[in-house]
Amino acid sequence: MQNEAYQKLMDNLCDIVAEEQAKLGYMKEPIRLYYPLSSLNHFFGGDASADEMQEKLSKFKSFAYDKFGEVEITHKGERFCFFLSERATEYVHENGGQNQFIFDLVELLAKHGTVMEEVEA
Repeated sequence: MQNEAYQKLMDNLCDIVAEEQAKLGYMKEPIRLYYPLSSLNHFFGGDASADEMQEKLSKFKSFAYDKFGEVEITHKGERFCFFLSERATEYVHENGGQNQFIFDLVELLAKHGTVMEEVEA
């Protein structure tokens, strides 16, 4: 169960990094991503407190290490910060995001004269 939640979280982190790279371009650099406790509870299918969630996330670092390298997770109240090393941004860049839609949408919208019918197609 825990590994399933970790995989969902990792997939979501990859999607967010890929979206950021699609919009702003790729740079091999660390990134910070923030999650509210409610979103993390959704991944884990529970209603953990912030301290309980911090404990649940303690093993995520080793789960993600092979692909992301070092991951630091901290929280202030119910706001969690995931500090991903440059290895994580490089991994997402080299392996592509799992959601090609955002790349296609950004490319389409970057062209002058794009009309709503093209977006809806």
